[in-house]
Amino acid sequence: MLDLDEHEVLVTDVLDAVGGAARDVDRVAGGQPVLGAVEGDDGVAGDDEPVLAPVGVALVAEPPPGLHDEPLDLVRVGVVQDRVAAPRPPFPAAHGHDPPTTPGPTLPPVRALAVLICVLGLAACVSASQRPTLGASTSPTTTTTTAPQGPFEVTTVDRTLTGASPHLFVRIWSPADGGHGTRKLIVLAHGLNGEPDKFDDLSSSWVRAGYVVAAPRFPGSSATGGGQVAGFTDQPAEVRSVIDQLTAEKGMRLDPHHVAVAGLSLGGSTVYALTTDPCCTDPRIDAAAIFDGVRPGAFGPAALVPNEVPVLITHCDHDPVLAYQDHAVQGYARMQAPAWLVTMPCAEHPQPYEDEPSSFDHLVEEVTLDLWDSVFRNAPEDAAKIVADVQADGRATVQVKAT
Repeated sequence: MLDLDEHEVLVTDVLDAVGGAARDVDRVAGGQPVLGAVEGDDGVAGDDEPVLAPVGVALVAEPPPGLHDEPLDLVRVGVVQDRVAAPRPPFPAAHGHDPPTTPGPTLPPVRALAVLICVLGLAACVSASQRPTLGASTSPTTTTTTAPQGPFEVTTVDRTLTGASPHLFVRIWSPADGGHGTRKLIVLAHGLNGEPDKFDDLSSSWVRAGYVVAAPRFPGSSATGGGQVAGFTDQPAEVRSVIDQLTAEKGMRLDPHHVAVAGLSLGGSTVYALTTDPCCTDPRIDAAAIFDGVRPGAFGPAALVPNEVPVLITHCDHDPVLAYQDHAVQGYARMQAPAWLVTMPCAEHPQPYEDEPSSFDHLVEEVTLDLWDSVFRNAPEDAAKIVADVQADGRATVQVKAT
């Protein structure tokens, strides 16, 4: 385990047996990871046994019991210097999205994994409930009063949720809506060495449209927790704990049966697990957004299952941390409709999502709001705006799997 200071970050090098190398970290020095090559040793390992070769020493990783359907991922660790972010340009006051006023339909989830092995070990996945089939709604409905129209002012509160172990620090962004109506919750999962306060701008754009956003600080993978990969498999349960506790509070006025999840990088793999992996799926989740995330893969005894909720994947085509082909393309290939892959021509990793400036900040805000509105306002036509917004951007491209 590495002891990192505020100027260092943990970099993981993931190699799968189909030859895709990727590094999962929130930031790299000058956009370039400091990592050596990882090669397979054909004379020692088979196709399902990747080989790590640091400094001339070959290590063969035997596939552990319980891994199925996808090849084993190896994680290699290194340390690079962090870069200093420039101030981010101000956001537009609003993007024309109305707040949700009625409970959305119960669309079904996806199952995805992020198999990550730290050099020292592999953690076990957590169990979760199954999701109803597409088009069916077994959850009780909630009564919603008409909410005032946005854009809303944003209030931010930092809390520690004590209703489960471990206790979780969470930042909550809420609309100043005058106490009217039932609101929808979006849980946002940070990446490796990340923190909730890196998402003030993106979260505020959703809150101005009427949503409540909660970003937990994961005890292991956060910068505060030391940027440890090993505790990553606890994160789906920690997200569910946030949903449990916040929706149980009457003063929050949250719909307990219809929520959304989003995640960056390692947090993206957490979202894949929550929506596509039988170990971790949650029937309350109605939509998911995955930001330059680690691709799904099987973990545990159950094979991967198709997603049953709408999934939006956004990814930079020259991401220096997680290779586009190995993660975005492979992840999208596993998705069933409705699903979108928005490809942005950029060599960035966290910048389009965190508070560091990116020319794609506005596009990410637009397409994610299109997704949330299409689901929570029961407005399928808003899903078509994802394509329209990408086309209007003029730089990014979008692939669509329609129902």
